[in-house]
Amino acid sequence: MNDLAVVPKVHRKAKSSFGLIISVMGFTKDAVDEYHSRTPFITMDGADLMCVLEGRIRLDELLIRKKRHANDTGQCYFPVSAMF
Repeated sequence: MNDLAVVPKVHRKAKSSFGLIISVMGFTKDAVDEYHSRTPFITMDGADLMCVLEGRIRLDELLIRKKRHANDTGQCYFPVSAMF
C-alpha cells in the first residue's frame, strides 16, 4: 500500500481528546461544514438529548458512538437518527 495514500486519511482523524458542544436547537449546515474533517470536538443536539432522556440510548453509549464516528471519519456531527 502506498504510504502517501494513508496520509490524507490520518490527517482527517480526530485528536484523542475532545470537547463536547451541545445545542438544543441543532447546528447549521455552515457550522457542520466548518468542522467537516479533523475536528477537536463532538456535537450533541436536542434530538440526541431526548433519546437519552427517553431511555432509548444511554448517555455513555451515545458519547462512545459519537467519539468513534469522529475518530473514524473526522466529522464532529453524528446525529442519533443516523445511528438507528
